[in-house]
Amino acid sequence: MSDFENREFRKKQLKQNMIDTGEDKGYEERHVKKSSSGGAAVEYNKKRLLLLLLIPIFIAGLYWAWKLYSRYSKYTNYTVISENDITKGSTVGYTEFGNGILKYSKDGIVFLDKSGKEVWIESYEMKNPAVVINGDYAVVADKMGSVLCIFDKNKKIGEAKTILPITRVALSSKGVTAVIMEGSGTARIGYFKKTGESIDISVETILKGDGYPVDLSLSPDGTQLIAAFQYIEGADMKGRVVFYDFSEKGKSMKNRVVGGIDEPFASSLIARVQFTDSTHSYAVADTGIYFFSSKNLLSPELVKQEIFDSEAKSICRNKDKVAVILKNHSGESANKLLVYDASGTKLLEKDFDYDYKHFDMDSGYIFLYNDNSAIIYNMYGVEKYKGGLDFQVLKCLKGNAPNEFVLIGAAKIKTIRLK
Repeated sequence: MSDFENREFRKKQLKQNMIDTGEDKGYEERHVKKSSSGGAAVEYNKKRLLLLLLIPIFIAGLYWAWKLYSRYSKYTNYTVISENDITKGSTVGYTEFGNGILKYSKDGIVFLDKSGKEVWIESYEMKNPAVVINGDYAVVADKMGSVLCIFDKNKKIGEAKTILPITRVALSSKGVTAVIMEGSGTARIGYFKKTGESIDISVETILKGDGYPVDLSLSPDGTQLIAAFQYIEGADMKGRVVFYDFSEKGKSMKNRVVGGIDEPFASSLIARVQFTDSTHSYAVADTGIYFFSSKNLLSPELVKQEIFDSEAKSICRNKDKVAVILKNHSGESANKLLVYDASGTKLLEKDFDYDYKHFDMDSGYIFLYNDNSAIIYNMYGVEKYKGGLDFQVLKCLKGNAPNEFVLIGAAKIKTIRLK
């Protein structure tokens, strides 16, 4: 082979070796691998972010689905979660107090937890005990008697005796008690501290001129009082709502009267008056429900009213709502249920056919029941339960868990869960 041919052969070999070294190929492969790995990471992060966004949406969806199911589900049966015997002593009635229940009778009062276990007991002697609850305080007064006892959540903290028979009693959330005492031709409003000491404030009314006091209520701090009176003018029975102020502002007013509203009650029988907070109150009459504002302490005013299209049968109230059952003459059902908040907004209107004996309201539920059956409505008008009761119930309350309720009878307390 010639030198020229040798050189050409070596050139070809050198070129071939340079092509086959794999140096550029390796670099390219590494670059491709790195690019592929970065793209996968970006895709993974996108999926992770989407998942993080979807999880709370999914949880919120489950929550609202559960809320809607709980709101609109209906039941015709229940299971008993717990049962306790409460046969000890006589019974006049029950009322909810704090996280428990007050069982009161002519010879004393017992505070029970909602399972029926006794927390404390206090004794007294009354012929006709009536209980009023407001916040952390309770007062038991002997109607047409002269004794009243004041309690907090732990024990009796005060006792008082009146000079005239007690006809009505009211309690503030501070423990201040007001009573209407009736004498010969007169009625007197008296005040007591939570310890039972008399407060040097009293209002006297003449029954023939001012009328007969039928109900009263105190503002949360006890400085304002609303009272309902019935009086006769000619041959007509008329109503009147009177506002009193026992703070410094009311000192200059005769008999502490800062306002009186007569016109809406010209042909009414007033059944109840109630303060719902420091500036709102209402009166329920056979003709309608009337809402008042005391933002101007020296000039309370009627701000809203709803005239009933038929007569009122029953009234149930708690701290921020009032419910009324009317005879229903216009619809197919025999009864009409109306529920209002403190400002007079109608929360519920419901027609129903049911021969109820008791009427309660607690924690957003309406209870209608008799000796052997019950109906439970929520505030959306949904009939949560309609069915029988396996014992005679005197009081119904909302339980601690969803769909749980407390049924109280003369001899036992049962916690039930709807199913």
